[in-house]
Amino acid sequence: MPSHDNHTELALLTDAFRRLSCLHGSLGLDYPRSAAFTAPARRQPSVPPEQHPPVAAPPPPAQQQVSAPAQRDLTALRESIGQCRRCPTVSDKAVPLFGSGKEERPALLLVGDAATSTVIRENAPFAGPAGELLAKMLAAINLSCDDVFQTNIIRCALPDSATDLPGRLANCQPHLIEQIKLMRPHIICTMGQLASQTLLSTNNKLIALRGRFHQFHNIPLVATYHPARLIEVPDLKKAAWYDLQLIQHRLRQLHL
Repeated sequence: MPSHDNHTELALLTDAFRRLSCLHGSLGLDYPRSAAFTAPARRQPSVPPEQHPPVAAPPPPAQQQVSAPAQRDLTALRESIGQCRRCPTVSDKAVPLFGSGKEERPALLLVGDAATSTVIRENAPFAGPAGELLAKMLAAINLSCDDVFQTNIIRCALPDSATDLPGRLANCQPHLIEQIKLMRPHIICTMGQLASQTLLSTNNKLIALRGRFHQFHNIPLVATYHPARLIEVPDLKKAAWYDLQLIQHRLRQLHL
């Protein structure tokens, strides 16, 4: 039978936990309170509780299968992307961007938002000041442009009057999925809200997606801000640096 000292200790512990919870509430750390929590501690019966066999954890949900073109080598894929005219408003002279960098098993695959006219002109997914900042960001985690592959979620420059964004994403996404399957990157980093929402199949804002790892076809994925956005809002650089450190730590675990 439990001793009086044990009951006293339990009561003190319960009271301390209640006071700690109140302190957390004053700091904005809210926890749900059930009736059992707010009720005073009751004396427990001396009869041991019924033992139940351990229940095995449910298996992880199956990976969603995404329809994509048949497997081809990267040379054939590059040709297919270059000849793509699925979007009716794209000029016949337009050359969709394939991407640049290490194509075979890159340490990191960077996926930006829609290509711009500057991106197409320079044939670089991250061009101009955004590209310069990206190079510095990669150097900060001991990577170079030769270690990564860069591409965009939408491969043609969007005209200012573009309205069929869902249609463009639907046309470009199968190419990107096949590209990922062929390249087999160790980690994917989506840079920008459009790229992040598209690959993660969600409408959640980027601020709710960043700061942790997701999975895309069993590949770790980190969502963060586009370098162009960091130039516009420098205060976001601290959050982006945290995301980069997540990537750096995982690459070290992979001995890359």
